Amino acid sequence: MPSSDILITGGRGFLGTALALELRRRGLGRRLVVTDRKGGSCRKLDLADAARTARTVEELRPSLVFHLAGTTRPMDWEGLWKAHVRATLNLLDALADGPAPSKIRVVVSGSSGEYGPPPGSAPVGENAPLRPVTAYGIIKLAQWLAAASYHHRGLQILEARIFNVLGPGIPSHLAPGAFAEQIARVELGLQPPRLAVGRLDARRDYLDVRDAARALADIGLHGRSGEVYNVCSGRALPMRRILDLMLKAARRPIRVVPDASRARKVEVPRLAGSARKLMALAGWRPGISLEQSVLDTLNWHRGRPR
Repeated sequence: MPSSDILITGGRGFLGTALALELRRRGLGRRLVVTDRKGGSCRKLDLADAARTARTVEELRPSLVFHLAGTTRPMDWEGLWKAHVRATLNLLDALADGPAPSKIRVVVSGSSGEYGPPPGSAPVGENAPLRPVTAYGIIKLAQWLAAASYHHRGLQILEARIFNVLGPGIPSHLAPGAFAEQIARVELGLQPPRLAVGRLDARRDYLDVRDAARALADIGLHGRSGEVYNVCSGRALPMRRILDLMLKAARRPIRVVPDASRARKVEVPRLAGSARKLMALAGWRPGISLEQSVLDTLNWHRGRPR
């Protein structure tokens, strides 16, 4: 393990919070620095500020960076570019300008959206064609291509290509979080016993956030520079399955109401990933069942302040 600091960007986010807990569980907390644009419980760092980013990197001199900063919220093209590509360039410029870039490992958080529609029904591997169809998928692919170019400046660059994630902490702008938030409000009497949903037939590869955090840690500690690793369960489940599990755990009967405004304009009907490469890296396997993950998601939203 490197002797200098481990850095997590986007540390207050859904996945960043879980990763920080996982690294501390592994005994790496003393060397861990967590940053986030909003600060709060983390060190404040806005990667849009190139000068501030350079000063922070010069001070910390990290040898392992988990770059999770970004957004999953719907946003225009300019906002997505700033949050993902421009921020990544500022961070990697700062790291590459340091005294020993060849000793720095950077794990960039990618997205299954980079794949777009798969060529068949089998789970996609890391060598599958990249044909993103959503603005988010296109931006995440642009982020990875930009990051990969920093091999020529000496940095060790890896990508964790993350599929859909759920579990404690999932925000309400993502579908499972929206389900859980509405159920929690219904149980408290804060809204009528109706749950608005978008499309439920799309099939996605869902993994618990704690399993995803373990995967990220393994990639950072054991992955090979220049490689991409899918972080996924290997199975495609209809969104309706997740909703049904939540409704089964609800404390009141709730009626499901279709809401066209919640449906995505562009949708990939089915996507699952192959995690064989990740499994071969350090023996990683998913450890939390879908049922437990769904229940923990719901309980986390039940416990949020209203």
